[in-house]
Amino acid sequence: MKLTVPPTSPTSHPFYLVPMGENWRVFRYAGTREISHADYWRQNVAVIVAKYSGVPFGALRELPYCLPRGRYVASCGLPSHAGQAVLFCGEKLDAAQREALHASYGELPVSHDEHEVRLNEDVIAFERLLSKAGAQFSPSTLPSVLPLSRSFSSTSFPN
Repeated sequence: MKLTVPPTSPTSHPFYLVPMGENWRVFRYAGTREISHADYWRQNVAVIVAKYSGVPFGALRELPYCLPRGRYVASCGLPSHAGQAVLFCGEKLDAAQREALHASYGELPVSHDEHEVRLNEDVIAFERLLSKAGAQFSPSTLPSVLPLSRSFSSTSFPN
């Protein structure tokens, strides 16, 4: 089945996976123009994370690469997904993260994209801010700092 995208919708959009309590919540862009992760983070997600965590927005504003993120693409041009909608993520997702994505997007394929990898510096800064603020995020749901070098044997992650 080919996904039809209305002409006023972007053909791709960013999303973030945010730990809230013991669950992951997907924040996905629903606007009508193309937008970068950094802009979506600053205009929407960082505001929500600041309110939920107690970390000042000003401290979060420039950390758009601190949480798991990805991009929805309506019609992928890669041979492995020719013409189908795909979710591209920067890291291997755990079962709870996958469940949150599937609840938000349905059973779309999830593929790795190095461009979507979090930045270690942002992850470390975010964890320090959470610690300093005594944040409400559950430490058990926060991803640990990513290794500096990682290798993937496949462009798609198994379910």
